[in-house]
Amino acid sequence: MTRPLQDQIGETVPERLAKLHLDATAEKIRKFVLTSLAETSAPPGLAAIRDALGLPDLAQVERVLARLNDADLLSFQDDEIESSYPFSAAGTAHRVRFDNDREVFALCATDAVGVHFLLNTKVTVLTSCATCDGPIELALQHGHVSRSQPGDIVEFVAGRRACGCNAHSLCPNINFFCTVGHLEQWRASHPDLAEGVIYVLDEVLLHARTIYSRLLR
Repeated sequence: MTRPLQDQIGETVPERLAKLHLDATAEKIRKFVLTSLAETSAPPGLAAIRDALGLPDLAQVERVLARLNDADLLSFQDDEIESSYPFSAAGTAHRVRFDNDREVFALCATDAVGVHFLLNTKVTVLTSCATCDGPIELALQHGHVSRSQPGDIVEFVAGRRACGCNAHSLCPNINFFCTVGHLEQWRASHPDLAEGVIYVLDEVLLHARTIYSRLLR
């Protein structure tokens, strides 16, 4: 029996968010960061957040982003937003393409699928097998996989314990493989990361839906 992804990484993003008890302004800032990354693939600057939301000063924006960073809801370093689950401002192995051909980057395999549930829109996940670098493509629509190439894709979550920011310590070790055989080859060549859990696509969908379906609602 597989262990849910949520059990491995501890609290999920929604659980960390609930514990933070954000006020209305902080929630607007959090959601603005997410929607900006979704719409432009780039994080908004502090001044852009202030101006878009009609806030009095940059200090208020900085304070909220610092709280979100400390709660591991986003990564905010040197006055710049690096990521906000599920999005990465920098390039990663996991791209998510929308119907208009615009693309964004996701932090990990689960997060790439999570973009579909966050935005409730049709997307195509474009990534590659972590062993052979062969292309992996998942079309997602109405909460389901409408097409997958190849057909035997699995996800592996390496069992290394998250330390601090999940985006830095855990997400790089959540990847798709085109077959279980290729996953086993990868585990043999990465003994320090060989412990972990394998998930089929239906389980990945469940995890992504649980984590992201209500984050903008």
